[in-house]
This record gives sequence, structure tokens and C-alpha cells, in this order.
Amino acid sequence: MEPLRDLELLAPAGGPESIPAAVRCGADAVYLGQKGFSARRSAHNFDRDELSAAVRYCHERGVRVYQTLNTLALDEELPAVARCIETAAECGVDALIVQDLGVAALAGQVCPDMRLHASTQMTVHTPDGAKQAAELGFARVVLARELSLAEIEEVHRACGIELEVFVHGALCMSVSGQCLLSAMLGGRSGNRGQCAQPCRLPFSSTDKPAKDLSLKDLCAVELLDGLGQAGVTSLKIEGRMKRPEYVAAAVSSYRCALSGEPADIETLRAVFSRGGFTNGYLKGELSPGMFGFRGKEDVTAAAGMFKSLENLYHKETPRVGVSFRLTARQGEPVLLNAADGDGNQAAASGEPPQRAITRPTGEEDIRRLLGKLGGTPFYLSELHTRLDDGLMIPAAALNALRRECCEKLLEQRGAPRAKSVHAMEPLPAIRREREDKAPALYARFARAEQLPGELAGVQVVILPYREASRALETNGFLKENCVLELPRAMFGREEKLKQELSSLYNQGFRRVMAHNIAQLSTARELGFEVLGGFGLNAFNSLAARELAKLGAKELILSLELTLSQAERIASPGKKGLVSYGYLPLMVTRNCPVKNQKSCRECAGVSYLTDRKGERFRVACSEGYAELLNSVPLYMADRMRELSFCDFTVLYFTFEDKARCEQILRTYTAGKGAKPERFTRGLFYRGVTGS
Repeated sequence: MEPLRDLELLAPAGGPESIPAAVRCGADAVYLGQKGFSARRSAHNFDRDELSAAVRYCHERGVRVYQTLNTLALDEELPAVARCIETAAECGVDALIVQDLGVAALAGQVCPDMRLHASTQMTVHTPDGAKQAAELGFARVVLARELSLAEIEEVHRACGIELEVFVHGALCMSVSGQCLLSAMLGGRSGNRGQCAQPCRLPFSSTDKPAKDLSLKDLCAVELLDGLGQAGVTSLKIEGRMKRPEYVAAAVSSYRCALSGEPADIETLRAVFSRGGFTNGYLKGELSPGMFGFRGKEDVTAAAGMFKSLENLYHKETPRVGVSFRLTARQGEPVLLNAADGDGNQAAASGEPPQRAITRPTGEEDIRRLLGKLGGTPFYLSELHTRLDDGLMIPAAALNALRRECCEKLLEQRGAPRAKSVHAMEPLPAIRREREDKAPALYARFARAEQLPGELAGVQVVILPYREASRALETNGFLKENCVLELPRAMFGREEKLKQELSSLYNQGFRRVMAHNIAQLSTARELGFEVLGGFGLNAFNSLAARELAKLGAKELILSLELTLSQAERIASPGKKGLVSYGYLPLMVTRNCPVKNQKSCRECAGVSYLTDRKGERFRVACSEGYAELLNSVPLYMADRMRELSFCDFTVLYFTFEDKARCEQILRTYTAGKGAKPERFTRGLFYRGVTGS
């Protein structure tokens, strides 16, 4: 393979000890988190002094530093987030990686010069998603890990924004940013940096023990040429929870591959894998072979590797070319000038040269002495000399001049590239005029045949866009009050969706429910009004404001908020909560049931059973599947506590028509018994850190 020198190799740094491992093994950039707001809160992360030292060390060596700020933030946390952004700016961080649109807006307020990268948890996976991110001011998007090379290339052709793609490390079963499994089962939110990884525990679609939610780790070292051709800017290695030795092994292997040399895949597999690797998503080949888990043999293989891997990064690696110009004239101080190619310059002078008694100092002597740059990140790239004849310069003098110039260059290179910061603006005021009114009732149905004959009390009906026309055949009155729900994921299907929506618009539909930023763009383009879905993860007042700017006149708030947190959110438009339903816990491109069953065996009705015997329905959709909670959210007897909402949503999934009618009566007329088993979701217990 030809060298791929233009691709950035981006390495993880969960703590200070991983920085030299990444840099010395060849990373072009590292990503790390400050303490408090990071999608890997269990990593060491960096306090202010550690962050400053890390940035200085990396910049001295020509390595960029990106800070993760990719968690959802509550209103009351935003001042602390602002301080975090200020610290990043003052320490000279090169870019922030952000999930929350409110946090992105806050970064624009506090530090307008800071580059923003859209986190993979923003669920950007289509051309319109990338375009929308660019319009929002993002310089780069970290694409969803489920994309194929062809789909990545489609995004690149449609939008000039930088594309970052994961090439190595853990694969979540769920599309990032759309997983509630850890939050709902244990109160630890992946969107808040606290994922407990329950997906790695036993879940089976049959009577056999299995781990049907656990994928093998990604390894794309053999596909780097294809990624480059697809328009990728940055190759990202996952692993901020991993040891420095893992970072060293991964970076070294990918650096070899980028240089056109064979990569050591066996060492990669030994240091960490889950029964091997997969690149199925990138190849567009979804199969049971993508599933795997970490067994005893994987742990045993890793145990003997770590000591030897330390040798990969125990010495400084020359990364920065330095050009020296030495001037030695009779009777004048010896002058050494240095430049590093990045605009930094240094100079040092010494005693005048001596008249040579035996042999004068020649250019090769100077090259040898000035080239002794071990222990520094420099290597000699150019040497220019202006020497009078017959002069001798002592080796000690040349060594001293070299050291002085290198120290001055390092000081300049590591000096904080501080950005200007501004005070955080006050948060929007909370609207309270709805407190004495019952929320309007919206009802979402997964299928047209679930629709009751009587919808008294329901102001809005939400239907998947492909079910709407069929529903109109028997319920013509629905058109004015019908909202078309757009799919949670649109892998390779965005253009087809737009064509179908255009047809539905011509039929008289005017409202859609959007679950990601790409759909906000599509809706505006086609003239639809927007109900923002819970997939947008609206978690604070700034996010609500930004989503309103993008067309979301109504907004379903995040499913991870408590009632009191939701009440404090100030939204320019109507805000609501889901008050009933088997909530989607995962959105996954590779159906978990297919690890053990074929689609024919499934017949569209399958469950995963966990180690406690709980059964979770798997609902298939257009190119993706959703894992639904084992019990429904139920709030019919607590609706007074939701009075601050403008509306609430009954989210019907696999219930039959009779059950839908029964639940509707319970919510509209207060008639009906509670379900035998139900949950209050996170309305009272919240998630860790809330």
C-alpha cells in the first residue's frame, strides 16, 4: 500500500500517562477529557494543570489536542461547562468535541474562536446531517460507526466538512447517542459519560446462553486506503479507558499501515479483543460474525503483552524538523540560528572561533554535532553554514548553542495558544403559564391498525411516515392533526426518504417528527413544520433554543430527565414528555436477533432475555432495529405532576388495538387499572450525576 500521509491519526488519552505513549508512537492528534464533562467519566481525565501540561507537551511535538465535552448538560451545570470551555481556551486546546447543541451554543458564546467537532453521539450519519452540522458552525463531524465506505463517501461528496471515522476499538451495539439501556436499567447514562455497559452481559434471543448485544472490536487497519479514498480526514482510535500500552500498540500499528508498512495485527489482537475483530460495518457486510465477547483466552493473551509494549514509547521520538544556520567569522561571536518550519525561530551566540592549530572545523563536524538531538522531539532537516577558512569551534561550544536553540524553540512551540473568552450569557427565562392547565395529549402509533375508532381527547396523532397514507384510507380526518414520524436512522436511505416525504406533502401532510439534526434540515427544505423527537436529546434550555432555531416548534424533551429537571427547561416553543410506552432503549443497525436467528425464524416478533429473565422486544424498522424496554412507562395516575408540559405523548409500539384503546381511556377519562408491571422511567430517580 502507498503511504497515506495526509490522514490524521487520532489517539485516545484517558490520563497523562497515555500522552507520551500516543505521541511517541506516531499520533498526529490526541483526544482527552477534562474532569467532569466527558463521555468517559470513569477515565482519569485531566485537571487544569494536567491539561495545560498535556497541551504544552503535544504542541512542542507538533501534535494537536482535542478535548471531549461530549455529554448532555443540565441547565444548572452550564456555568461549570462554561468554565470548562474557558480552561480549554486558556490552555490552548485545538478543538472541542461536542454532543449537546446547548453546549455547542455555549462554546460559541464563551470562545467564538474555538473549533468545534460534532461528536459521534450527535448521530450524524447522512449527507444532510453533515450539512446541518456545518451550518451550525462545526468544522468536523465524527460519523456514526455503522456507516459503510460507500456511505461515508456519499457524505463527503455532499459536504466539504472534515470527516472523522473510528477505525479501531470497542463497538457499541447501539448507534451512539441513541442508547438508554444503561440509564434505564441502572441509572448510569451513556449520554452523561457513565455507561455501565450492560450490553456486554448475557442477552439471548433463544433458550441458549448468548451475548446478543455484544459486538467484536473494530479493526480497520486493512481498509485505510479505502477510507482515504472515501474522503476521511481523521482516523480515530477508541480507548480512553485503556492502558497506555494499548494506546502505544494501536497507534504504532496504524502508523505502520499509514506509512505503507505491514501492521502488527496479531499484537493488536493480543493486547485487546473480544474474540477477534470486525470491519463489517465499513464493508457493508452485516453478519453474525460481527458478534463477540471478551473471553478468558483474550485476557490471557493480553497479560503477557504489556511489559514488552512499554518499549514502544520509553524514548523520545524525533517528530519536528529543525533547520540550523551556523555563522562563524574570524573575530566575531559564533551565531547559530534555528527554525522549525512552523514559523518559530531561535538564535544563540557564543565565543568567537579560534584559529585552528591542526584541523579546522568543517561542515561535516558541524552536522554531526548539531545533529545530536536525542532526548528532544527534533531532528536535523537542513544545515547551512557560513564559515571563514581555518577556524576551529570547540565541540562543547556547538553543543551548548544547539541546546540553547532547542530550548528556545520548545518554549515557543509549547507556549499556550490562548483564545479570547467571554462571559456566559444568562439562560432563557422559564415559561410558567401552563402550570394550571392539563397538557394536551398526543398519541403515537407504530402501525395504522393500532388506531382506535374513537380518538376523543387526542389532539395529535403521530404515525411512521409510511403508515400515514394507509391510515387515511379509513381515517380521513387524521390529515390535519397527523404528524409523520421520521425513522430513527437513515443509513443510505436519506434521498429516498426525501422523495417519499415530498409525495406526502403533496397529499396534504404538513408536520413531521424529527429524531436527528439531518431531519430538521430535510423538513425545512420540504416545507414541513417540526415536532422534535426525543432522539434529539434536548437536555437544557440552550439546546431547546437552538432546536427551535432549526425549526422545532414543538419539542419532546430527553427521556433521561427527571420531572423537576424537565420543568426547569425554558423552551421557545411547546415542550412535552413521553408519559406512556415501552421506551426504545437502543437503535441498532445490526439486528441482535440475527446473531442466532434468521429473519425467517424471527418473523418480526422476537425478544431478548437477560440474565434475570426480563424479556425485551426487538422491533424491526427500515434498515435498523430498536430494543424496547421490558415494561412500559406509565404515568396516568401522576399526570398532575406533568402539568408544566404543553403536551405529553403516549408512545404505542407493539400493543394491539384493544390495548391502545384501554390505555387511551385511562389517560383521557381516568378509567382503567394500572399495568401489572410498569416503570416511572427516570422521572424520579434520574441518572448518575444529575
